[in-house]
Amino acid sequence: MTARAVAIGGLGALLLLVAGYLNDHYLNLNWTVNNHLPISVFGMLVLAMIVLNPLLWRLRHAWRLRMGELAVVLALVLIPCGILSSGFLRTFTPAL
Repeated sequence: MTARAVAIGGLGALLLLVAGYLNDHYLNLNWTVNNHLPISVFGMLVLAMIVLNPLLWRLRHAWRLRMGELAVVLALVLIPCGILSSGFLRTFTPAL
């Protein structure tokens, strides 16, 4: 686990919480995290592996994200999905 992976994962989690709350409660669009397989999170992982990693590799080989770092980023971004989905914000906030 590197500091770079933790920083990217924390930033991704924060962006997911803010954008997901705005999307779900103010814009009233489809749920950002609808079930146990959040397409928003895994889609960003696939895009990072297909687009971002080759670009980073071409710029400098050391900048490429290793698989362990991508796993840490994925784990840190999956944590707020439980807060954002029906576990907390969908049921607890309206009940208040």
